[in-house]
Amino acid sequence: MFKRLFAKPQKIRLYKGAVVIASNAQPQLDFFRSTDYAACWQQKLSEILSLPERDKSGADDNEAHYLDLMVYDYQLGCVEEVDLGYFGFPLFWRPKVSIGVRVYRVRDGRTRYSETLRMAMPWRSYFKNLALFRHHLLDEKGIERMLYQGCLRLLQNVHDDLYR
Repeated sequence: MFKRLFAKPQKIRLYKGAVVIASNAQPQLDFFRSTDYAACWQQKLSEILSLPERDKSGADDNEAHYLDLMVYDYQLGCVEEVDLGYFGFPLFWRPKVSIGVRVYRVRDGRTRYSETLRMAMPWRSYFKNLALFRHHLLDEKGIERMLYQGCLRLLQNVHDDLYR
């Protein structure tokens, strides 16, 4: 009994699982562009997630876990003007992204940790970028930056949960 209580826990081995951009995630108000964001961001997220691939022929490891990363939804920043004859007003959309992570055990497929993170560019930063004509930070670059920040935050949360 004492051996089990005072034994050091085994180290968890974390391997790269699936990196997925949801197929229903389409940028809102993206009428004039035909950029394939999903393929580009999937490649970049795979580069960020620098975990080793698990070889299928290797010996069974009881402490092996996969980490799946998924982008559920995203929205590019935009400014539009609605004109109603004598009256007009601007409409603002700030960049938003929703990312999820799941860690599950290889031997039985049981989920060990899962979390969803929703990030939006703060209004202050959004208007500052608009005023300084940094429109590239409101579109792809802004989403990319939020993806990086969100992934790092999620990976830190996974690390804190698995190794406490």
